[in-house]
Amino acid sequence: MDTPHDKLFRAVFSRPAHAEGLLRSILPPALVRAIDWRHLVRQRRSFVDAAAREHHTDVLFSAPIAGREALLYLLLEHKSHGERFTALQVLGYVVAIWQDERKRNKHATTLPPVVPVVVHHDDRGFTAPTSMLPLVALDGLPRHVVRALTPLQPDFRFLLDDLALVSEHDIEARTMSAMAQLSLLFLQHVRHRSPSEALAAIPRWAAMLSKVQATSGGRRRLFSLWSYFLSVTEVRPDRLLRAVVEVLGQDAGDSVMNTADKLIERGRRAGRAQGKAEGKAEGKAEGRAQGRAEGEVAGRVELLLRQLEVRFGASARAADDRVRRASGPEIDRWAVRLLDAKCLDDVFDEG
Repeated sequence: MDTPHDKLFRAVFSRPAHAEGLLRSILPPALVRAIDWRHLVRQRRSFVDAAAREHHTDVLFSAPIAGREALLYLLLEHKSHGERFTALQVLGYVVAIWQDERKRNKHATTLPPVVPVVVHHDDRGFTAPTSMLPLVALDGLPRHVVRALTPLQPDFRFLLDDLALVSEHDIEARTMSAMAQLSLLFLQHVRHRSPSEALAAIPRWAAMLSKVQATSGGRRRLFSLWSYFLSVTEVRPDRLLRAVVEVLGQDAGDSVMNTADKLIERGRRAGRAQGKAEGKAEGKAEGRAQGRAEGEVAGRVELLLRQLEVRFGASARAADDRVRRASGPEIDRWAVRLLDAKCLDDVFDEG
């Protein structure tokens, strides 16, 4: 299942006009000058399998570099958990790209260059190696053995855009579209923030939001931003509405309410769909009723797990099994406690 991060990243950076600014800000100047940006084209292929979706989403582009076709691979890294072997994962994706190219061009005798770029947006920062060699256990071996082994290991590295090390001012200074800048700001500076901190960002970003609002399709783009905002924060729609209306006017406020209504209806449809599927398997009216009820509880479970992660970060994963085994009334009780909880134990404490 796509995360809010997936949806925002793919909605924005799958468009060459937005991806170009991001890539220009990351790639070495020599590459930036060599790329024919007029022919930057998205390739509708993904190389992240379902097992890795929790951590990654990807977008692949092609463009001529110094007259030769090359591939630019953008990967969004969601979490610090398990990041140590990101270089190995990215190497696997690059190999998968090349294997796919071999199938598409059976008579080719060479492979196109691939430029791998990882955008990391966990606020704890990226601490893992950006190349393969540090992941290979060579420490402690005799020097002559290390010298013999080193040339035999994969010599691979990726480019890293660690948003934890980038300030709001730095992002605003990048030569990018307003939508691309806002997407990076939302990815790094909205999630894991208290409602007041998240709302305080709206006036700071008013100029960029106004630019997006004024573009063709501005309402649709604002929907992507507000949808992400409401999905990863604990801000109520009415509070976001007031903040947006004060800064951007009633028209932008209407887009907030439209977004909230669509998110609520989407949750209802998901619950009904799961309920109908389970009810059909039962083959009886009582099975359909039970399926709908269980589907609605499953939807509330996923929502609570998402809110716990947003509020308490990686430590919230310790409660996953307990939440998934809980009854509907327990889920409702914990969701209320979450509003005032200072720590994870406060949510579940029955004392």
